[in-house]
Amino acid sequence: MIQTFQDYQKCVEQACVYAHHYYVLDDPLISDSEYDTLYQQIKDYEHSHPEHLLEHSPTQRVGGALLAYLPKHTHLERMWSLDNVFDTQGLQTWLARIFKVYPHASFTCSPKLDGVSLNLFYHQGKLVSAATRGNGIEGELVTHNAKTIPSIPLRIAYTGPLEIRGEVVIESADFERLNQERLHQGQPLFANPRNAAAGSLRQLDPKICAARKLTFMPWGLGRCQPTSPSFKTMMEEIMGDGFLPTRFLTCTNLAEIERAYTELHAQRAHAQVGMDGMVILVDAFALQVKLGFTLKAPRFAIAYKFPATEKHTKLLGVSPQIGRTGAITPVAILEPIVLDGARVSKATLNNYTEIQQRGFMLHDMVVVVRSGDVIPKLIKPLIHLRDGTQTPIIPPTHCPACDTPLAQQELNHCPACKMSLLLKNKPNFCPTCHAFMRKYGRNTLSTHCLVCEGVLEYKPYCHRCACDLSCRDRALFCPNPHCPPKLKEKIVHFASKHGLDIAGLGDRVVAQLLESKCIGGITDLYTLDLETLLTLEGWKRKRAQNLLDAIANTKHAPLWRLINALGIEYIGKGASKALAQAFGLEVFTKRAQDFKALPGFEHKMANALEQFMHENRDLIAQLLHLLEPTPPSTLVQESSFFNQKNIVLTGTFSVSREALSARLESLGACVKSSMSAATHLLIYGDNPGSKLERAQERGIPVMDQTQLWQMLKD
Repeated sequence: MIQTFQDYQKCVEQACVYAHHYYVLDDPLISDSEYDTLYQQIKDYEHSHPEHLLEHSPTQRVGGALLAYLPKHTHLERMWSLDNVFDTQGLQTWLARIFKVYPHASFTCSPKLDGVSLNLFYHQGKLVSAATRGNGIEGELVTHNAKTIPSIPLRIAYTGPLEIRGEVVIESADFERLNQERLHQGQPLFANPRNAAAGSLRQLDPKICAARKLTFMPWGLGRCQPTSPSFKTMMEEIMGDGFLPTRFLTCTNLAEIERAYTELHAQRAHAQVGMDGMVILVDAFALQVKLGFTLKAPRFAIAYKFPATEKHTKLLGVSPQIGRTGAITPVAILEPIVLDGARVSKATLNNYTEIQQRGFMLHDMVVVVRSGDVIPKLIKPLIHLRDGTQTPIIPPTHCPACDTPLAQQELNHCPACKMSLLLKNKPNFCPTCHAFMRKYGRNTLSTHCLVCEGVLEYKPYCHRCACDLSCRDRALFCPNPHCPPKLKEKIVHFASKHGLDIAGLGDRVVAQLLESKCIGGITDLYTLDLETLLTLEGWKRKRAQNLLDAIANTKHAPLWRLINALGIEYIGKGASKALAQAFGLEVFTKRAQDFKALPGFEHKMANALEQFMHENRDLIAQLLHLLEPTPPSTLVQESSFFNQKNIVLTGTFSVSREALSARLESLGACVKSSMSAATHLLIYGDNPGSKLERAQERGIPVMDQTQLWQMLKD
């Protein structure tokens, strides 16, 4: 029996060591009964002396209280998504971009685990919070459940502020056991281990999560003060603090990376936890900073995905689907199958040209994969299984919705390397020896082959990656601007949460308004009246008035919302905000070269913007007249304390970081992600980390959360 606090401390330390060897290293040092006895002694002492309770005691891994909800938590550093490559050619292209600037770069490779991403924040060696990835900026706070996972240490030796990112997974054997238990209890089964891990981590009762036997495996870092110039070295130091070791390999070239990928892929079938690829990132922290980020992903890291799991099923039919731009996408209707834990009855076929090129026929047995382990996709027909019942798939000649003759539109980018195609109608291909003249360093005007003197023909060709484009996408599209499905998708997007946010204007309502001819386009929303809505089935006065009020409330909406609501290709919420901030209302008069000058705006984004604004000048003019959107500059209050100040935020606030940034920007502030000589003010919330210390050392004015709310209120 434990008598003194010193004995209690010693027993807690022993129990932590025993638990780590048992749960993490799979190397028990004592028997189960001995551990249970020690655990009970610790528990008895804590019950008698609650004032002595240590936060890292093994008894604290399972809490007793239920939470009413999962609160939101803002990450100190954004959890970025990764871009993907699926073959050697894609990897080679990515590596070439790195080596072009940094020819001596080395890389760290690690498994891409198929689980739920979790962000752990430690300060002064203690686990402060654990949050899911969420939208990358803000996630769900699940600290109560993270403390039940034995492979997450409650205390580490590193004392600085530190965000450790990793994957919460469940081993295959434990997943099978869990589903068997649910089957006996009459509960719905989990589709796959990832779903089981996600569902367990979001439980309100930590005892349920503790029973699921989850495992945390670290793979990266967020906020930190590197103790080594090497990412791999620092991760190995951190894993020595009680984390489950994750395998990190150093590679310096394509051959070594391919070898690591092949070895890891071979282990996939026998691995205890799910893997869907390999992560490759530049090892040096200094180079990571220099390479930076695009709007969505880091430039210094890539996910090299494994080939997806495949299954065979019957192709029952092909249904043409009309998108927001009018593009006709054929959707395969399949005999339902379960693929990688998900029920699949439909799959994408991209376009009718691809259907013909790959030889698909109705009633074929086909190979189905989950492209990128996410989207079901048809790979090929199994021709040897044909039994005579197969019939050709005929592309439609008229729009299935409005009966308008369909047009054909070729893509403007190479499907392999995404480069813009600047092809001239000159003979460049030899049908005799299959040589492309551009391969020989010239854009020839000759009519005969330079190799065999055969007569040249025209054939599409990408001069960057030498890709034969004779099979490139020739997408069918409906040119009718009043096509109902096309209009419907445009209006639904216009009214969506990240568009003008018109509550009550969803799919069914838009379809009803179009079918009843109450509206014929986006601008007609602003001519709706109460009497018209009351004539529709299912509409009462309150519902109709609420919709009219929601539409009226879009008057003077932030400019970025209007830009995003237009549904311009490649332009999302982040890009819309950047455009509004950079150009204000003049954004609609700018050209491609102006857009390319913005950070993160690529060639295709700039061209898509210019083309959209040229083709939709009348629509944009009408919307500007109707909405009178508010650009960021018009919201600036000249008397505001925050006007024209460069502000950095750090720590956790009672509102999301995104909402707080938007509020400060509306008062004329420029919110930055890092401090510099031009920083005017640091605003900090709970757990501010090292930025607060650095600001005080540099003499930068600081403001806490309480002062901020009072100033905003004033």
